[in-house]
Amino acid sequence: MVFIILSKFLLFNLLSGIFVLSVFENCRADDKKMLQEQLLSHNSAGARLLALLRRMDVTGEGSIHMDSLDRLLGDPMVTDQLDDLGVDPSEVAVVFKLLDVDGAGFANIDELMVTLIRLRSHTQGVDLPSLLHESRKIGCHLVKAVHDNYAHLSDLKRSLVNMQRLQNQSLQAIRDMQRSQAWNSC
Repeated sequence: MVFIILSKFLLFNLLSGIFVLSVFENCRADDKKMLQEQLLSHNSAGARLLALLRRMDVTGEGSIHMDSLDRLLGDPMVTDQLDDLGVDPSEVAVVFKLLDVDGAGFANIDELMVTLIRLRSHTQGVDLPSLLHESRKIGCHLVKAVHDNYAHLSDLKRSLVNMQRLQNQSLQAIRDMQRSQAWNSC
């Protein structure tokens, strides 16, 4: 009876967690889409900048490399568009580095634009790029910790298998000794 109640409770918690996670993901996607729509509908400089960034996407995966961004930031037309957006070109490089958590030299174009929009909105009391960077860094550390734990568990499993093999060999040796003593006593 207790097992059934506990199972139902765990299942309910699991379903609630899945629901909350999907709502959270949908809200993040809606927030990102809303910010991009605001950028594109209210500011043609933002639309031109986004188009430039997307043209620099050499992989076709919606990301831009730091070298491409550096070339863009050296273009006076791009710096003018950034000025029209109210964004300092040096901030773009800083935001890029914050978004490039793994250090591979790539950042997602949409995330870059959304973060620049948030910077431009002068959010009071919250440093969004730093929060974003820290949360991504924590996520990377968690992934690394999970992988490390998996490796340790694999090592532990191998050790347990070896111990079991040694235990079986020891038991067999003890049985052999007992048989040999029983044979010698006859």
